Amino acid sequence: MRMKKLYITITCFLLLNVCLPALYAQDTIPNASFERWPIANQNNPEFWDSSNKITMVPFVGYTSVEKTTDAWDGDFAVRLVTGSLFGTVIPGLLTLGIFDLNPQDPLQSISGGVPFSARPAMLRGYYKYETSGIDRGLILFGLFKFNESTGQKDTIAAGIGLLTQVEEFTLFSVPLIYLIDQEPDTMNIVILSSFSDEMVVGSALKIDDLHFVFGTFPEVDLGPDLYICPGQFVILDAGGGEGYLYFWVNVETGEIISQERILSVDVPGHYGVLVLNELGLPGSDQIHVFGAPAPAIFEVTGGGEYHHPDQGVVVGLSGSEIGVNYFLFRDSFDVGQWQGTGQELTFGLQPVGNYSVLAVNEEHGCESEMEGIAEVVLSSSIWVDAFAGQIGVFPNPAKGSFQIKTNWPSVKGELIIMNSAGKKVHEQYFETNLQGMIQHLKVSHLEAGVYFIQLKNSLGEQKIFRLICLP
Repeated sequence: MRMKKLYITITCFLLLNVCLPALYAQDTIPNASFERWPIANQNNPEFWDSSNKITMVPFVGYTSVEKTTDAWDGDFAVRLVTGSLFGTVIPGLLTLGIFDLNPQDPLQSISGGVPFSARPAMLRGYYKYETSGIDRGLILFGLFKFNESTGQKDTIAAGIGLLTQVEEFTLFSVPLIYLIDQEPDTMNIVILSSFSDEMVVGSALKIDDLHFVFGTFPEVDLGPDLYICPGQFVILDAGGGEGYLYFWVNVETGEIISQERILSVDVPGHYGVLVLNELGLPGSDQIHVFGAPAPAIFEVTGGGEYHHPDQGVVVGLSGSEIGVNYFLFRDSFDVGQWQGTGQELTFGLQPVGNYSVLAVNEEHGCESEMEGIAEVVLSSSIWVDAFAGQIGVFPNPAKGSFQIKTNWPSVKGELIIMNSAGKKVHEQYFETNLQGMIQHLKVSHLEAGVYFIQLKNSLGEQKIFRLICLP
C-alpha cells in the first residue's frame, strides 16, 4: 500500500504538473540555494561534493557540476551535466555526503551526509531539465541513524523524485516515506543529471532553492474495491478538510475527471485520487469499480379467471437464474420470495389481483423488473351462478381480497369494517351491480383476525357480515 501511494503521488506530481506555492517551514539544508561557491572546492557549491573529482581530468576532462546564473531565486543555481570520459557516459552527481567512485560496488560510492535530527514530510525545490533523448534527472533523499548494536546506519526515511524535461523552472516535490519511527542523526541528498537505461550525453539539470516542508501527510482511504449495478452509482469520498485540494484521475487514461472531495461514479473503471492538504502535502489512493450484472429478464406467466372463491390461478415465470431471488408482488404488495433454479418458476395458485415480479441478484443486489403482468380475476358470472339466492362474504376466510353478495341491485352506500373490539379499521363507499355484488374489496392491509362488515345503502337499509382475515 505504501509503494502504491508513493507511485501515484510521484506520477500525479510529474504528469499533472501541480504547481503549489513554496512553503518554507524550516531550512536546514546547507547552502540550499547554491549561492556560495568557494574557490578551493573543486568547482563545487559549499558543503556539497560532486562528480567533478572524476570528470575534471586535466586536458581531457570536463566539468560535470558547475555554477550558473540561470537561477530561480538569488544570483546562482547549480547545473549538472551528463558527459563522456574515455568512452564512458557519466552523469553529473551532487551530494551532501562524500563521493568516492567504487568501480567494484558503485552503490557504495556515496557515504556520509550532514548532521540532522528533524522529520520533514517533503523535500522541494525548483528545476530545469533539458535532454536530446529519453532521459530523466533523479533526486534521492534519505534520513539515517547509526545503530550501535549493528555498527551500521539504519534508514529512517527515504524519498525519490524523477525529473522530466521542462524549459522553465518548475517546482518539484519529493515526499518522504518513513520506515522507522525514530529521530535521524544524518541526512543526505543525491542529485543526478541522468537516470535511465540510455543516458544521453549533454542532458543538463539545473537545481535551485531546496527546502523542506514539515507536517503530516493526509490519510486517504477509498476502501475496498466496489461493484455497481446497471443504472446505479457509488460515492467515493477522499476525506480531508478545509483548504485541501483534490485531483481525481482515471488511472487507465491519466485524465483528470474531478477536483471535488466527493466523486460520483456510474461507470466501471480504475480511479485514483491525489489529495493535498493545506501545506501541500500529498496523500493518495486508488480503487477499482467493477460492473455487476443485472438479473436476466424473463416473462411473467399465468393469470386469468377462476370460478370458485376457494381456488385461484397459477402465476409463474418463464425462466430463472441460480443465485437470483424472485419477489412476487400482488397489486404492489410483496406476497413471497422464491429462489431461482435455472428453469421456469411457479408461484402457485394466486387469488384476485395484478401480479409482477422483481429479481434481485444475491451477490451484488442488482435488480431487474420481469416483463409483463399476470392478472387474476374471479369471474362475476360464476359468482352469480354459484351463489344465486345467497347473501354473504366470499371467500370467507379471505386473504388479500373478497366480494360481497347482497340483494340490493344497483344501489350505492357506505361500507365500514370493525375489528373484534368494535374499532373502525376501514371505511369506503360502495356500489352494487345488477346482481347485487360488491366486487374486489381489499383486505391485504388488515391483520389476521375476525372482523365485522356493516353495509348501509342509500335507502337506509343495513346489513352486517362476519369476516375472517387470513395472514
